[in-house]
Amino acid sequence: MLKRSPSRKPSPSARRKARYRQRQRDGKMSAQIEIGSQVVDLLVRTGWLPPHEVHDWHEISEAIERMLHDAAAHS
Repeated sequence: MLKRSPSRKPSPSARRKARYRQRQRDGKMSAQIEIGSQVVDLLVRTGWLPPHEVHDWHEISEAIERMLHDAAAHS
């Protein structure tokens, strides 16, 4: 039987699958959306996104997530 080397890192595909399975366990999902500059402007105007982060897609994604979680909690 072949044994896997403990120092070997999982492949990108394996990491994606692991994240997907964790989201399923947590009752979450991921969605790809297309947004325009109006959405980014709204995030900045309402304080969800710092103005210096308007070109960082990861920060924009997290700001949208925070805004939606807050809206869901207050509805």
